[in-house]
Amino acid sequence: MSVNDPETGRSAQDRPLSPAWLLRPSAHFGAAATGGPILARPAPVPVRRPPRAWHSKQQASTRAVVLSAWIGFLAAIALPVVAWHHTMASVAGRFHLSASYLITGWSGYLLLAAGVMMMAPAAVSSGLPPDHRLRPVHRGAYLSWGIVLYLLGIALASQVAALTG
Repeated sequence: MSVNDPETGRSAQDRPLSPAWLLRPSAHFGAAATGGPILARPAPVPVRRPPRAWHSKQQASTRAVVLSAWIGFLAAIALPVVAWHHTMASVAGRFHLSASYLITGWSGYLLLAAGVMMMAPAAVSSGLPPDHRLRPVHRGAYLSWGIVLYLLGIALASQVAALTG
């Protein structure tokens, strides 16, 4: 048994697939009630605005970003030297030219240096606007690789420090 629609008198199976309010314009959608189908309007063209001037509040936050980036970068350079200077001196004091010595003794410190070098473009470009010529395009990738290499270097250097104790 099919239920008839009180408006049209048709059953639910005989109704068109789209509701009537989609096919006729109304004041609700901002069009005049002409009774015809709604014509597609072209999409609005986005307006390109010039870059905003940097305000004092933005400059203060930019200064804080630059300062924190440089403090973090310099701390990343100083941490291995402060934490493992005795271990570095011990490993350097037993120097002999062999692959196992170079890999086991110095690979952690090489990873730390590579991590610092990968973080350098992100630290240098901190606080620069996105369209600045010195800001690298893949700044996040440099920072991510730098952090990963640095953490791997910390893991290896701490193991070397534990072994040389």
